[in-house]
Amino acid sequence: MLAKAIQMAVQQHEHLVVELKRPSVRVGAEEISQIQRYATAVARDERFAKTNTNWNFWVISNELDQHGEQMARQTDRPQGVVYQGPGIRVWVKTWAQLIDDCEQRLKFVKTNLEIQSTRDEAVDYLHRTYERFLPRTISSAPGVEGAAVGSQAWLSTR
Repeated sequence: MLAKAIQMAVQQHEHLVVELKRPSVRVGAEEISQIQRYATAVARDERFAKTNTNWNFWVISNELDQHGEQMARQTDRPQGVVYQGPGIRVWVKTWAQLIDDCEQRLKFVKTNLEIQSTRDEAVDYLHRTYERFLPRTISSAPGVEGAAVGSQAWLSTR
């Protein structure tokens, strides 16, 4: 069992609890019932009962049985959510689904972080941002090729 707590905003907490099953265990009614009982017990604990806390419980294995598949594909919930109550969500996932989800998020982030920048733009940014740390001859010569201190060239914009 793995757990992680994240403070989202003032007085709001998000907890993730992950239960890893042996690869030979196919997640079904027994495993789903077990994690639901655990999730409910934890969420009702007096230490968390009156706090603004959301809980996500995941049970992960290589496969789901027929019951697990059916529970994971309910029309009124996101795929994988087998139980949803006040402040609690219980998920079942296979390793393949988890890895695919992570790869899709990584792809999204990489795509949205692609920045095309020229060398001149990068050097100009360095000058604007770190001018106070640069030697006077460099900081006073943005855009000048081969601005040098002594005989050593520090920056070149081409």
